[in-house]
Amino acid sequence: MSPPSAQNPLEARRFGIKFFAAQPFEAGPRAVVPIFHGWIQQHVLDDELLIDVADYAHVHHGPGVLLLSHEAQYSLDQMDGRLGLRYIRRRKGEGNVSARLSAAFRAALRACRLLQEEPVLAGQLRFRFDEIQFHVHDRLLAGRSPEAFEAVKEKMDRFLSGLYEGADRIDIRPVGEPKDPFEVCIRVSPPSAVPTVDVLLSRIESLVH
Repeated sequence: MSPPSAQNPLEARRFGIKFFAAQPFEAGPRAVVPIFHGWIQQHVLDDELLIDVADYAHVHHGPGVLLLSHEAQYSLDQMDGRLGLRYIRRRKGEGNVSARLSAAFRAALRACRLLQEEPVLAGQLRFRFDEIQFHVHDRLLAGRSPEAFEAVKEKMDRFLSGLYEGADRIDIRPVGEPKDPFEVCIRVSPPSAVPTVDVLLSRIESLVH
């Protein structure tokens, strides 16, 4: 029998979450370059050490604009042709899987809310919270096996049922090719039952604390 860690991608040090834009954003990722610099200068994320901003917005369907911190990486990217806010945890967080998922989702949701409320963007950038991309950057730990998927699904079902309390359905399915890193798509329905970012963050806070 394989050791549990070999079939548990959620034990990986690096995993990512992406929330997609809810509408076209004509200004594109480069519009957030000065905003991310402002976050660094003003210590907006007071629980993270923000380091630098990298602009790859010229790359077609690429990583967009990145905000790097000691712990994680934020980006407004257009990977696969879809604009969204991506959060990638670079260092393994503290606590069990549920605690680390809560902390990562909290960080991603907080960044989405900050961008939505950014006065310079005048409400032009909005995110949808009924669809989530979750991926793991560890090919050794996170193989694309049925066992790995079931291990993730079990934990995710439990975590997301609390975060999206009241949803009729939370669908989790693997996506990508066999050679790709581990990735699942999460869809919550009906969209009308999906909470606002403020409600989601309030629920996350209760899970974190």
